[in-house]
Amino acid sequence: MHEFSATLGNKHVLNIIQLPEWPPLIHTMVLVSYLLLAISLLCTWLPQHPRRWMIITALMALCTASLCDTILTTGVATLLVLLGLAILSVKFSRYRQILLISIFSLLAIALSLHVLPGFNNLAVIEHQQLKPDSAFFSLWLNFDKPWIAWIILFAFKPALLRNLNQWRTALVKAWLPLLTTLTLTMLLAANVGLIHWLPAVPPYAMTFLAINLIFTCVAEECFFRIVVQNQLHERLRHLRHGEVLAIVTTGCLFGLAHAGGGGSYIAVATVAGVGYAWVYQRSGSLEMAILAHWLLNTLHFIGFTYPVAV
Repeated sequence: MHEFSATLGNKHVLNIIQLPEWPPLIHTMVLVSYLLLAISLLCTWLPQHPRRWMIITALMALCTASLCDTILTTGVATLLVLLGLAILSVKFSRYRQILLISIFSLLAIALSLHVLPGFNNLAVIEHQQLKPDSAFFSLWLNFDKPWIAWIILFAFKPALLRNLNQWRTALVKAWLPLLTTLTLTMLLAANVGLIHWLPAVPPYAMTFLAINLIFTCVAEECFFRIVVQNQLHERLRHLRHGEVLAIVTTGCLFGLAHAGGGGSYIAVATVAGVGYAWVYQRSGSLEMAILAHWLLNTLHFIGFTYPVAV
C-alpha cells in the first residue's frame, strides 16, 4: 500500500540525519537536494526535451546532496551501476536481457529497502501518533529509493500521457478497476483488523501526501509496472490467460515487498498490488497506476486509523 515505519517498539532501522544539529545552510542544502530530485522526476512529463532537463536537474540534485553528505561516493557508484544495467538491458534481448533485468531488480529492491550504503535519509516525522487508536508513525524522506524511478524512466523510456485527450482516455479506461481496487482493499484491511474508520486530517497532511506521491508511489509503480509487469507480460503473453497471470504474479510480488507488516498486511498489499496491475493493464498508463496507488494511500491516511490500528 505505502511505505511507512510504524514503530511499535523502539526499532529504528534507517539511517537518520539529525537535522536540528546542522547549521542553517546545511538545512537549506538538504531540502534543496530533495526538491531538485523531485523536479528531476517530474521533468519526465515535460513536453519538450524531457531527458535533457532530467539530466541537468539530476546532476544538480547529486551535487547539492553530495555537499551535505545526503549521498556519498558509494551511493553515486550504486546509482551508476543501476543506470548501466538498465541501459544495457534495453539494448539486449532474450536471455541476456532477463539476466540484466534480474540483477537490476535485486539491486533496486536492496536500494528501496535502504540496505545499500552511501545514502543518509531524512527523518521528517519520528515516532508520533497521528490519530487515536493508531500505531506510532515515522515518515522518512528517502534520497535513495526515488532514483529507482528516475533510472527506469530514463532508461526504459515508457509511454507517458502527454495531452488532455490521452489523460481523458486513460481515465475512462481506468475508473472501474481503480474504484474496485480502493473498495476491496480498504474493506479487506478493515475486516482483518488492520484499520478502522476514523476520518480526520492528521498533522503534516500536505507534507505526507506530497512525499508519498513523488517519493513512494512514483518509485514503486515505475518498478512494478515498467520492470516487473511489462517483463512478465512479455514472457507470458503466449500462454492462455497469460495477461491475467502477469497481473496476479505482479500483485503477489507487490504484497511480498510489504512483508515487514506481517501476514495480514501482505494480504492487503497483495490485493492492492493486483488492483494497481489491473489499472495499468486496462489503461495502458503508468500515470493511472500511480494515481490509484496514491488515492488509496490518501484515503487510508485521511479516512482511517493510520498507519494501522492498535
